[in-house]
Amino acid sequence: MTLIPDIQHIVIIGASLGGIRVAEHVRRMGYEGKITLIGDEVHLPYDRPSLSKKILLGEATSEEIGLRRQPYEELNLELKLGQRAVAFDGKTRTVELANGEKIQGDRVFICTGSCPRALPGIPPLKGIHTLRYLEDAEAIRSLFEENHHIVVAGGGFIGAEVSAVAKQLGKQVTLVEPAHTLMLRGLGEEWGQFMERYHREHGVDVRTNTTIKSVRGKTTLEAVELSDGEVIETSLMVVGVGADPNTGWLKDSGVEIDNGVVTDSYGETNVPGVYAIGDVARFKDESIEAHVRVEHWTNAEEMARAVARNAIHEGREVYKTVPMVWSDQFDLKIQTAGHLDDFDQEAVTMHDVKTGDCLVIRGKEGKLCGAIGFNRASVLVRMKKLIAKDTSFEQAVEFAESMYERMQARGA
Repeated sequence: MTLIPDIQHIVIIGASLGGIRVAEHVRRMGYEGKITLIGDEVHLPYDRPSLSKKILLGEATSEEIGLRRQPYEELNLELKLGQRAVAFDGKTRTVELANGEKIQGDRVFICTGSCPRALPGIPPLKGIHTLRYLEDAEAIRSLFEENHHIVVAGGGFIGAEVSAVAKQLGKQVTLVEPAHTLMLRGLGEEWGQFMERYHREHGVDVRTNTTIKSVRGKTTLEAVELSDGEVIETSLMVVGVGADPNTGWLKDSGVEIDNGVVTDSYGETNVPGVYAIGDVARFKDESIEAHVRVEHWTNAEEMARAVARNAIHEGREVYKTVPMVWSDQFDLKIQTAGHLDDFDQEAVTMHDVKTGDCLVIRGKEGKLCGAIGFNRASVLVRMKKLIAKDTSFEQAVEFAESMYERMQARGA
């Protein structure tokens, strides 16, 4: 690989997983010029999935969830933490910070992630929290200690994870979901209902087809009123109703925005030299001939490597990914790979009658398109690879069944 000449300054906006991985990869690829990493938080980059798991459970400290174990000095970065980007000039590739400072780069990477949605019509009382930042997790954790009854708004992965943690800590939990079952978007009808039953069996009070009607309290939350009229006294409600790409600061920048920062299949925006990575990026997926935005850890990790290479080396490669998600709820590890919402075949394999652990394989037009694993971590990694290879649905099923036979023979 040959480095593109005359790249003297790389600017990375967003001290996130994608942002720090870009810095690491361009150094490994031989880039020796200046790198500026800008982040709106005062913390060094950390692992956000740990917020709804280890941090809430009290099983890890903020230092233990850092994304880099080696000294930052090895990367020779200019760190600008606690500095929020407020504007961007695409013509000159110049970012403006909240303190008025302006920074121009030869290559600019937008890695600003997403922002959690608030509940519409609900005032921002103290005690109502979303879960995006380390401070959010620490505040929720402290309020766990003060409250016996917790309300969680939103039955997606984040809401379900928070509910599971609160229940494990001995709290009474009411999980409120407007749809008719939990995790409908992530798992679909049947397996969303499976998870709904699972939460009920573990003591979570699941309320589907229900919304938050109003809240009570002048400055601090005192009670939550549900759409069915029930009033729950609490000073803590955690809201997990989705997120939007963090692109407001790019208004009038010249960078194309449409449900995220729009890029080609190489990760580059309509502005030459400007790239987007992770949750904020809506990239061209050549496999389905459409632009997609993938809000998952593995996408940011993989995209950082591919796009960093495309930005600083001569010759480019199309970015390809198989989306992968995981979630820990009680003693269940849920993992998904591929595209799950458009399928015409489904098979349930590796099923353990005693525990309910299983692998769900989905196919589209004879090809493997997605998989869901319940405590089937090792095989989900294999499924991801098989999806990338355009493996047939039948071959995937046969592979899973033979793998399960070997596991049983070993007593696994």
